[in-house]
This record gives sequence, structure tokens and C-alpha cells, in this order.
Amino acid sequence: MRKGRYRCHLIPVHQLTREPGSGFRWRASGGDPQFELKFSRGRLAPGRYRLDLRTTDSVSTWKQASLYVDEGAGFSESLRFPLLCAPGVPGLIGAEFETLRPVQRLRLDPRTTPGHFQLSGADVVFLEHEGSALAALRTFARKAVQQPRSAAVDLRAGLA
Repeated sequence: MRKGRYRCHLIPVHQLTREPGSGFRWRASGGDPQFELKFSRGRLAPGRYRLDLRTTDSVSTWKQASLYVDEGAGFSESLRFPLLCAPGVPGLIGAEFETLRPVQRLRLDPRTTPGHFQLSGADVVFLEHEGSALAALRTFARKAVQQPRSAAVDLRAGLA
């Protein structure tokens, strides 16, 4: 995908049902509800992106929500990004994420407990190409914090 904003389709895959007649109201029936996010076209190339979610719920409803990125090896905690509220933009929450490999899938975990929430849409916004030195440094720093041994192996391989 090139620069721009890309609409995502919210596909409920686990412990989620849309409330009848409510439009964008959802019910999580367990502690691990999940949406898969399907892109409007193509897949995400390596780079830095932001996921934007539209809601009318309070900030507290989303405090434990997470985005998971699959670069081809499945979903893991090492590519989990917490969702944050956009400062000064009511109804918009999201997460910034970076990847050095093409993104195969995105997963949204909206809650960690059963309950109700409102979610009217999702977009992925391209922020920066992965080829920039700054993007590579940020990605390495994130990995060094989350997986120090793996990052050290990557660093040694890169210097060899």
C-alpha cells in the first residue's frame, strides 16, 4: 500500500456479537474478544502506520484494548500495541505501529473483560516508509526493550 488512509473492515472472530438493531454496538461475551481487520485493498508494506478507531464510548471503555500485528509468524506479544486516545479529538482512539516486514494481518482486542462497547469504524493511516533511518532505529529500540536477546542477535547479524 502507498501513502494514504485505508478503510478496514471489522470482522468479529472470537467472543463478539453485534447487538441487534444497534448499528455499531457490540457485546464481548468473554475475556478475549477479537476482531480481524481486513484492509480495503492490498496489504501493508513495511513502514510506520496509525490505526484510527471511531467510537462514542468513554476513554475508560478502551483502556485495556490492544492491536496485534502479524508479520507472517502469527500474532505475538512482541508486536502488541496499546490503544490510546487521540489528544483533543473526542471519539478517536488508536495505536501507532511499525513493521520491517509486510503486514499479513491485524487483530484488534477491544477489551479484556465481557461487556458492551461502540465501534463505528477503523482506518489505517500511512505515516512513514520503513526505509528511513529514524523508522529503523525506532523499530530496533522497540524490539530491544521487548525482546533484548533477539535484538542483540539482529544487531550482531547486521554488523557482520
